[in-house]
Formats: sequence, structure tokens, C-alpha cells
Amino acid sequence: MATQPLLKGSVAQSFAYSIARNMMKILIWIVATICSCKCFLAFPNHNAYNPRSLKKRNHGAYESCASIQQLEVFQAQFYDSVDKNQDGKATFEEVKRYLAKYNPVIKDSEVERFIARRDVNGNGVIDFVPDYVAEVLSPTYSLNKAKEWFQLEDSNRDGLVSRDELLTIAMNIGMTPKQAAETVDLFYMTGDINGDGKLNWKEYSSVVM
Repeated sequence: MATQPLLKGSVAQSFAYSIARNMMKILIWIVATICSCKCFLAFPNHNAYNPRSLKKRNHGAYESCASIQQLEVFQAQFYDSVDKNQDGKATFEEVKRYLAKYNPVIKDSEVERFIARRDVNGNGVIDFVPDYVAEVLSPTYSLNKAKEWFQLEDSNRDGLVSRDELLTIAMNIGMTPKQAAETVDLFYMTGDINGDGKLNWKEYSSVVM
């Protein structure tokens, strides 16, 4: 008899997760439909569409296009990285665990600011829709976003992001040592102008922005 309430609670929790997943599928369909409409309005002459000839004012609309398949990939990434219980939202604790892979001494105030910068509807969490989707579809890094990641990746707080710090982060988020080395050396460290194995803010921003 003592296990009966636990069983009921478990069933209720599973039912709640099932509802949340179904709601996410509906949201993905809605977002994909809206994106398709925006793309259609941005590029009415689809037969003549040529990405290389896009005018600057239409570039943002092109970058915001997303299919259902792309959104499902984004959803899987969201679940794998932060939303571990797959309820469609990343809470403070989930975000903090994720950011600790980048900086093991991350402060609560930094986590709060990280969430606040992405929290479109002001509910205190990072929702898959619209917060995370808006983040991954953003075509460029803003200055504030680049500075945010520079500070996060500077785990020893010395004002520099080193190759070793970047390698540790890459492996923390699931890369093999080989993948980590290739990613760090072929992307980030191309900005290491003086060859000291570290990136100051100017070098870092020249790569990511």
C-alpha cells in the first residue's frame, strides 16, 4: 500500500511529460509554418531566388527560415544540452549545469543574466519556443553575446581565453579529443595573431563576430 501513492505520482508525471512532448510537436509545426510564411513573403519570386544576390534588408529573413526537420534537430540539441527532463524549458538549475561545462566556477548572478538575455516572455526560464529557436536562428553574434561567451570561456578569469580552456570546454560538451583539437585549432585559434596560445578580447571577437 505504501507504494501506491508513488505509483500514482509516477503515472501522473509520465502523463504530464507526454502532454508536454505533444505540445512541443504542435509548437514546432506552428513555428515552422510561421517561418515558411516569412520566407515566402521575403522571397516571393522563388524560381528566381539566388542567395548570393540577396539584398541586405532581406538577409535576416532568409536566415530565420526553418523547416520542421530543422526545428526537430534544434529540439534534440536543446534536450541533449540543457533541457534534461525534456519539458520544453531550461530552468535555472539546468542552465547552470550546462554553463558549468564552460566555466566550473560560474556564479548564480551570471546564470541569471544568461537566462534574462534570452527570456523573451519573461517567465524566468529559457523556453525552446521562442527563446532557444530565436537564439540558434540568429545569423550573427551581437557584441553583447560575444562578450558573454568570452567571459564564460575564460574559466580562470585572467581576461584571456586559452587553447587549453577551449579544449576542456569542447570535451566537456561531448567532443572527442581529436574533434576538440580540430575545432579549436581550425576555428578559434586562427585568431591567435601573436601565437601565444591565448585569445584576448580583440582576437576572440575577430573570430566569432
